[in-house]
Amino acid sequence: MKSYTDKGYELVSSDYPEDGTKFADDPQHYVVRLKHGTVVETENKSVNEVIHYVYDNGDKAADNYKATIVFSRTITTDKVTGEKTNSDWTADNGGRFAAVLSPIIKDYIASQLKIDEMTGITVDTADIEKTVVYHKVPAGIIVPPVLPEKPSKPSDNQPKTPTAKAVKDNKTKDILPSTGDSQKSQIVLTLLGIMVVVASPLAILFKRKKQ
Repeated sequence: MKSYTDKGYELVSSDYPEDGTKFADDPQHYVVRLKHGTVVETENKSVNEVIHYVYDNGDKAADNYKATIVFSRTITTDKVTGEKTNSDWTADNGGRFAAVLSPIIKDYIASQLKIDEMTGITVDTADIEKTVVYHKVPAGIIVPPVLPEKPSKPSDNQPKTPTAKAVKDNKTKDILPSTGDSQKSQIVLTLLGIMVVVASPLAILFKRKKQ
């Protein structure tokens, strides 16, 4: 057994008696299961961001800003074959450097008021180094302070929530027909028509009696 463990194998199970066995005439069978032993190690790699703050004459204006992203992966080595298996790299903060506001120095203005956020940083990204230069502000010029961005307020011109208005029911009014001259003429013609219809049979009857 030791000859196998020395080669990197590990014991899984065995039904061989711990106190040994006695040889007999009948064959004896034992099952010993082994597996390849492994060694797991963790590998780390860092990507750094450094921002220098200097005056235009090269002197230091403020302390450097430093940030680090740590990438890690596991390396599994087979103790029997020596083969290595690597896991994927993972970043401890999602692989991004946050935006950084430049320090405010009285009577000076920075060449960059803010270093923008940087995303997509991978284990193969080289270290990032930037320099912000401060220039003297001429006399009489006031430099406004750099304030954090705030969400804009809603405009006063935006429509307000509509409110319900009371609506009165209008009763239907009866509309009387007009009694103009045109309607009077129609009534007269109608009466004349009725008289003609009634008079016609009477005239025929009177004519027959006369004959």
